[in-house]
Amino acid sequence: MKNGELDIAVDAVATIDQGGSETTQTLALIERLIKDPAVDVDKLERMLAMHERVLARQAEAAFNSDFAAMQTELPELAERGQIVVKGRVQSTYAKFADIMETIKPILAERGFALSFRTSFDAGECTVSAVLLHREGHQVSTSFTAKADSSGNKNQIQGSGSAQSYGMRYTTRALLNLTTRGLDTDGQGTAAAEAPGPDGYDNWLADMEAVADSGTSALMEAWTGSRADYRRHLTATNPQQWAQVKARAARVS
Repeated sequence: MKNGELDIAVDAVATIDQGGSETTQTLALIERLIKDPAVDVDKLERMLAMHERVLARQAEAAFNSDFAAMQTELPELAERGQIVVKGRVQSTYAKFADIMETIKPILAERGFALSFRTSFDAGECTVSAVLLHREGHQVSTSFTAKADSSGNKNQIQGSGSAQSYGMRYTTRALLNLTTRGLDTDGQGTAAAEAPGPDGYDNWLADMEAVADSGTSALMEAWTGSRADYRRHLTATNPQQWAQVKARAARVS
């Protein structure tokens, strides 16, 4: 292929990739050029770099679109964890287990996955959280804290506590999660006592019935149902949702 023809091919790759629907055709063109000994290597490298940049932009756009949609589905989380000092509750927080139980199905539905990397150095714990999208784009954040020595913890326990703390905070930061404290009369949360949207009770009964058909059927019904129903259930009664999933898992 002559250089003039390669210039045309470079322009073609840009046009094809910007359309976002002919990636296979683009890769086939690049593969043919690689096999051609007459192709100018520098221009071929430019073509490959251009293709990679376009794919990266497409992946970022897909990430942003799904992330924006997911924000409307992430509920406010109840702070069921307690920090007790001398027999008194000093503060409350959303437990990591509660956070993950609530957000995992929402992340999966929108094509996201959350992973963590932890390192320990000189008594400090650094937790790095990565939010990865199915199209390949990802964002990350990190949190560093010293080992938690409160409550007579030993070094290992203190490091584990700092790790859990970092995982909670990085998850909240990446997903813009909000939390609310429990009420003070021991009767549960105010949100739990609030009625659900119209038709919610019937929907929940249907979900419990679908659970008898197994996990696959349950998740299909869950992802196809109204977002406000899902938000209300995961925000006010995550334990009940956990029970429904466990019921489906026993069938599967």
